[in-house]
Amino acid sequence: MALCPPIRLVLLLVLILPMPGMVAGEETRQDAARGPLDGMAFVGMIGPVEDPDVADILYFDEGQFWSKACTRCGFMPSPYYARSVGDSIEFRGELESRDRGKFSYFGTVQDGQITAIIRWRRDRWYWSIDRDLRFEGTLSETTSMTLEAAEETARGEPADPDNCIS
Repeated sequence: MALCPPIRLVLLLVLILPMPGMVAGEETRQDAARGPLDGMAFVGMIGPVEDPDVADILYFDEGQFWSKACTRCGFMPSPYYARSVGDSIEFRGELESRDRGKFSYFGTVQDGQITAIIRWRRDRWYWSIDRDLRFEGTLSETTSMTLEAAEETARGEPADPDNCIS
């Protein structure tokens, strides 16, 4: 059965025009997915799997996550994905820096405690880094770094480049 021209035009417009308040192909922050960890921050340590040795705070908000230590080194906040498993929440996400590679987080939150294994991958033409790190922390009452501040920090020059992973 063929559709008459006016109906085809209406269907075409419905398919190609963006929804009100949205730019075609993009979501606004208000429309972004919310995650079950949103509004939480975990204070702890990040570093080698055997003994994390650098103080850090891992933030979750507006469907995004970021690390205070990593944003100072150019790693941008990004979406995280989470699911409930029994009485815990499992999450995953990737933080990426244009100069320092990618951190892939795989973690669990249970009873106010967080543990994450982080795969650091950085490819160069003459060698690559593929190393596991760990973050361990405790739920904090304070969430002092907003998503906007984290993005601004990550876009800037590292305040102390010697303390950034190379």
